[in-house]
Amino acid sequence: MGNLPQALTSYRASLDIRNDLAKSDPDNVAAQRDVSVSLEAVGDLLGVQGNLPEALKSYRADLAIAERIAKSDPGNVFWQRDLAVSYAKFGILLQQDEQLSEARDAFASGRRIPAGLLERFPDHSEWKKFLAWFDSAIAALSQPAPQSPHRK
Repeated sequence: MGNLPQALTSYRASLDIRNDLAKSDPDNVAAQRDVSVSLEAVGDLLGVQGNLPEALKSYRADLAIAERIAKSDPGNVFWQRDLAVSYAKFGILLQQDEQLSEARDAFASGRRIPAGLLERFPDHSEWKKFLAWFDSAIAALSQPAPQSPHRK
């Protein structure tokens, strides 16, 4: 699967550069988004490596930036999509870390985005898929955990 430690080192170096650029121009939304994307990539790699606490930390930072960007321009569907993806990834990782209540909250927050966008764009297939995905993720968390056949 490639050299994950080296990839993580490279992603972190990219994040450092993007952070510096964003700090030099804090009103530049594109630079802020670049930081968000880098944080998400770092979180993805940390999650694959099994470092869930650090991956969650990276995703939380990504989510904070994605929320700020989306709130700065609620009409921008691209920023809204980024935020929905951030909630989805955060929820999945929380679920893997067995933080099920928090995962459900993340999925519910993410669900509100495509639901709101479908009010504006009722025939948009991507938002319908996003909504269905969030509904499925929430439903899966609502199911009782399977019992091991070895438990009494």
